[in-house]
Amino acid sequence: MTVRFQAHQVMHGETVQTENFWGRLGGAGQALWFYLNTALLPLNLNMIYPRWTIDATAPRSYLALLLWCGAFVTCWWYRRSWGRAVLFGLGVFAVTLFPVLGFFDMYFLALSRVSDHFQYLPLIAVVALVAAGLRSWLPVKILPFVVAALLLGSAALTVERARVLASDETLWRDTLAKNPAAWTAHNNLGCLLAEQNKVDEAIGHFEASLQYNPRNAQAQVNLARALSLQGRFGEAETHFQAALRIRPGAADVHKSYAAALQQRGKMAEALAHVREAVESQPDIETRLQLATLLRASSQTREAVAQYREVLSRKPDSVEALNNLAWLLATSSDGTLRDGPEAVRFAEHACRLTQDKDATTMGTLAAAYAEAGRFTDAVAAGQKAFDLATAAGNTRFAGVNQQLLTLYRAGRPYHEPRQADR
Repeated sequence: MTVRFQAHQVMHGETVQTENFWGRLGGAGQALWFYLNTALLPLNLNMIYPRWTIDATAPRSYLALLLWCGAFVTCWWYRRSWGRAVLFGLGVFAVTLFPVLGFFDMYFLALSRVSDHFQYLPLIAVVALVAAGLRSWLPVKILPFVVAALLLGSAALTVERARVLASDETLWRDTLAKNPAAWTAHNNLGCLLAEQNKVDEAIGHFEASLQYNPRNAQAQVNLARALSLQGRFGEAETHFQAALRIRPGAADVHKSYAAALQQRGKMAEALAHVREAVESQPDIETRLQLATLLRASSQTREAVAQYREVLSRKPDSVEALNNLAWLLATSSDGTLRDGPEAVRFAEHACRLTQDKDATTMGTLAAAYAEAGRFTDAVAAGQKAFDLATAAGNTRFAGVNQQLLTLYRAGRPYHEPRQADR
């Protein structure tokens, strides 16, 4: 199941290993010794280890595997004494590691050939083998002290590693300190820094990620988004286009590119990219982005259709309920307005937000007004004003105050007329 999931859901046809069978066989020998070493001596652990290269034509690439086979032969030779137990322990270790030794493709192998968490199950064999060895070879009086020392040492290493894993930022900084070429760590750290508004530092890590892996489409997108935040749209566009060359049908790339184009006021181009995204990934989030762009482009009728499609799939989407209710109540196109239906959608949105959201309450007021229920419109509008004021949203409070004037005069609010395209 895991192999199938990796092939069809994660890699999407990407090549993560270029080695033939013999190259993978040589790499498997190196991986076995790596895992045994970190199991017995868990020092300098890393989330992403440097990815070693394998030359299938070089005899030295098979030395590790030959040594492993030699260890098995030695154990077999001494099978009537200590060899049998060691052979069994190492055998279990190798068999349980086999699925992650590189014979089967998985996306992580593009980052590194080994990972600590791949040996959680194989560790059982090593621990059992070491415990059995200590019990067999150490005097009974000394054994408790050795075991206590091992446990205390392991606990100390665990505490030290836990400090690294305490946050995503400390994890990725530790990873890069031990493996500066870990391009995915550069990308992940860049995202964290961007969320902290440390855009310049984030850009540096995105650029480093691309330096080590120019075909990292996600880093291309993230760098483009960061550049857009700084108003460097020309540079950003170059990286958006590079990401699309790497992943032509990627919905997330199209959506990010569309958001940047919308920021620049290029609505037609933004719409084209979101439509591409909907074609490849017609999920709720993508349809909501399309509906928002359609609404901003005065294509109200199609925006209404998109909101209805979202609600057919997710009836409790507050964003779709609120926006659809607003359009049905306030559209400049009289053929689209439907007061009672707007009230139904707006009331549902208010129930979901427990009547504590100023936006949905303001929409409900507009819907009541369109339905001719002006007393209810004034009450809802006043509540929207109070909620916005309490939240410190003076701009929205001011808008509701202006709308209340209309409702008290027995007039609904309609958006200024703009010809739908």
